[in-house]
Amino acid sequence: MPDNRGVNEALRRAGYKCLPDWWVTEAEFDVIWRMAHNHEEHINEIRAFYRNRDDATPSVPDGQSD
Repeated sequence: MPDNRGVNEALRRAGYKCLPDWWVTEAEFDVIWRMAHNHEEHINEIRAFYRNRDDATPSVPDGQSD
């Protein structure tokens, strides 16, 4: 697994929340999965930015400072 390098904090600043382990029905899970995957491209962009950045990189993909 790659080093986190601030990915979780960047995702939080971008407005995402990590879901803890929950018990849900299959139908509920399907809805949650579809909703979460609507943001997959943006989340992957943030992950890639933070995993590939030089520690001196001053900003995040949306132009906001760290």
